[in-house]
Amino acid sequence: MAGNGYLQRRVSGAVKPEKQYEEKSIELTPKPIETKQKQNNKKVFANQQKSIKIPQETYVELNVLKNMQRLKFDYEAIQFIVSQYYNTLSTEEKKRFNILKDNL
Repeated sequence: MAGNGYLQRRVSGAVKPEKQYEEKSIELTPKPIETKQKQNNKKVFANQQKSIKIPQETYVELNVLKNMQRLKFDYEAIQFIVSQYYNTLSTEEKKRFNILKDNL
């Protein structure tokens, strides 16, 4: 039997510690429970409020316009199209456009 006398040969305290171990009492404070309201405090950017679905052909044309005008984002290209359209309107149509824009 290999285990015979194993406990008898074991010397207790063969290595003496240099420092004494002192138990310290630790106070455990519960973490505050986070509510959904805290977790949902995400920043909402004004230029990322809506999304639109457009046909593939229109998307390709929008990308061509972005390349020609050296625009980086889709919303810049759409704003460019709207401003070009606005410039072609008569004064009465511009007033109507502004009124509709403010009331939507």
